[in-house]
Amino acid sequence: MRILKIIHGYPPRYNAGSEVYSRTLCAGLSRRHEVHVFTREENPFVADGVVREEHDLLSPEVKLHIVNAAQVGINYQSRRINRAFAQVAGDVKPDVAHIGHLNHLSLGIVDELATLDIPIVFTLHDFWLMCLRGQFIQIAPSEKGKFFLLAMDRIIKNVLTVVCGGLAAENPPIRMTGDNGLPGA
Repeated sequence: MRILKIIHGYPPRYNAGSEVYSRTLCAGLSRRHEVHVFTREENPFVADGVVREEHDLLSPEVKLHIVNAAQVGINYQSRRINRAFAQVAGDVKPDVAHIGHLNHLSLGIVDELATLDIPIVFTLHDFWLMCLRGQFIQIAPSEKGKFFLLAMDRIIKNVLTVVCGGLAAENPPIRMTGDNGLPGA
C-alpha cells in the first residue's frame, strides 16, 4: 500500500509530540508499505510553496516531501501549500492519506484529497481545529471570541464533512458550547 502521511513538522526539524509520533508510525509502516510524508520547513530564503525531497535519516525508505512555509505562520488556509500538496499527491498517487496535523500547512489539503478521491485517516492530536493555538488558552476572553468560534464551527463541520463522508454535517462529533467555546457533549 502507498501511504501519504501529512504532518506539520517532522524530525529532526520539529520534535514535539505529534512529530515524534508521526516518525515512529512512518518507520513502522515502512516495513510493509511505501510511505511518503508531506511536511514543512520554514526557510526565509526560499519562496513559500517550494517543495524539496529527502529521505528520513533513521528510516531511509520513508520519502519526505518538504514544502517551504516560512510566511504561512499559524493559519488555516494557504493557496501555495494547497498547490504544492496537489502536485505531491498527484505524483505519489497514495492509496490512503493519514493527516496528523495541518497547523502551518492548510485545511485545503483535505479538499485536495477529496478531489483526488483518496481515503483519509485523520488523527486529532489536540484542539487546533477549534483553536489556533490548539490548547484553548485565553488571556482575555471577549465577545469577539464568540464570533471566531462560530466561524471555526463552520470550518470544522466542512473538514469533518469531507473526512467523514457527509455524516459530520448531520451529527458532528464535536460541538461548540456556551460562552467558553469548549467542546461539549
